[in-house]
Amino acid sequence: MRFLVYDRLLGIGDDYWIEDDRGNKVFLVDGKALRLRDTWELKDAQGRVLIDIHQKMFA
Repeated sequence: MRFLVYDRLLGIGDDYWIEDDRGNKVFLVDGKALRLRDTWELKDAQGRVLIDIHQKMFA
């Protein structure tokens, strides 16, 4: 299966829709902005969180 990724150019945070080859929105990568560490959530089309990713900003 082939997936396509589209991102928003304007706005706070990094949000990306991942679509299948038919143009159906399958996953949303929801980036959380203005936090002490980078945080992303991979959600399905119904908004359920599948994966939660955290990255420390300062080591």
